[in-house]
Amino acid sequence: MTFSFYQSLRTVPTDLDEVCRHFQLSPWLRFWRLEVPFAAPGLIWNTMMSMSGGWFFVVASEAITVGDTTVTLPGIGSWLAVAIEAKDIRAMLLAVATMAVVILAYDQLLFRPIVAMGEQWTAQHLLETVMISTLGPRGWAALWKPNSASRWASKGVTTALTRYDTLLGYTNSDAASLTWQNAGKLVTDGKAAFNVMGDWQDGYFSGSKAGDNLALKPGKDYGWTAVPGTAGVYDWLSDSFTLPKGAPHRAAAIQWLSFLGSRAAQDTFNPVKGSIPARKDANPKLYGPYLKWALTQWKKDTLAGSLTHGVVAPGAWATDIGTALGLYLQSKDTTKFQAALVKAAKKNS
Repeated sequence: MTFSFYQSLRTVPTDLDEVCRHFQLSPWLRFWRLEVPFAAPGLIWNTMMSMSGGWFFVVASEAITVGDTTVTLPGIGSWLAVAIEAKDIRAMLLAVATMAVVILAYDQLLFRPIVAMGEQWTAQHLLETVMISTLGPRGWAALWKPNSASRWASKGVTTALTRYDTLLGYTNSDAASLTWQNAGKLVTDGKAAFNVMGDWQDGYFSGSKAGDNLALKPGKDYGWTAVPGTAGVYDWLSDSFTLPKGAPHRAAAIQWLSFLGSRAAQDTFNPVKGSIPARKDANPKLYGPYLKWALTQWKKDTLAGSLTHGVVAPGAWATDIGTALGLYLQSKDTTKFQAALVKAAKKNS
C-alpha cells in the first residue's frame, strides 16, 4: 500500500497539478483535494489484496512456539492451530467457514460500495449515452421537465436500463478502479474493443507525451464513431469561466473573461484540451481530424444536454441519481434502480 501511494504521488497528471497551483492550495489542501483522491483507487485495491493475504498469517501470529513454550492468543488463528493439532475435522471446517463468512461480509459491506464509488462518473456517462440512444433527444429532454416522474417510470426508460445492464456485462472486472485515461489506453493497447467517452479522450490520445498524453495518430492508431442510436445527436457540456458576485477587480475580470471567449483564445485552448468551442466561427485548420469532425457535428446535430457533466439537472437531483446509480452498481437490480430514479424525479422535478 505504501508503494502504491508513492507511485500515485509520482504520477499525478500535470493538468491537475497546475490547477492546484493556480488556486494556490496549501500542501494540506493539495493532499486532501488532489493526492488522496487520485491515490484512492490503488489504495482500495491494495487494501483488498492485503486483507485477503492477511488470512495466511493469522495462524502464525496467534499461535507462537518458542522452544518448549507455546503462546496462543485468542482468535480464529489459534483456534485453527489447536484444531489441527487435535485433528478435529469439525472444528477445522467451522474455522474455515467462519473465515469465509467474514471475507464475504467485508467484501459485500465494505469493499463493493467503495469500489462502486471509484470512477462512477464514467458509469453515469455511459448511462446517459444509452438513455439518449434509446429515448432520442426529445425523450431525454422530457425527463428533465417539471413533474416528470411518470416519464421516468415509462417503458422507454425500462428498455434503456435493461440495455445499460447488458452493456455493463461486457466491461472489464476492474472497470470501477480505472481512470478514464487508463480505460482509454486499454483500447489503444488492443486490450479492449472500444470506450464510450467524451472529446477529451482525443486530447489524451493525440496530445504530446510532454503533457502526459499518448501522442497517437488519429485515424491510424485509433478511430471514432457515434454510439449506435445517437447519429445526428450531440451530447454536450460546457466548461465555464464565471464572474463571482462581489469579485475583486471586476473590470479586469470582465476584460479577462471577454478574452477567454474570443475566437483567438478559444482556438488556442480547445485544440490542446481536446474539445471544441461553443462558437461556430472556429478555424477548423487549427484542429485535429477528430475535432474537425466534432465541429461539423456541433453545427448540424440535435443537442442533448449532459447529466453527468451538469447541464440538465440541478445539483440535488444529480446527487440523488448518483446515489441510485451507486446502489444499482452493487445490486444490479434494474427494477429497484428505476424505482429510485422515479423517486428522485418526484422529489426534484
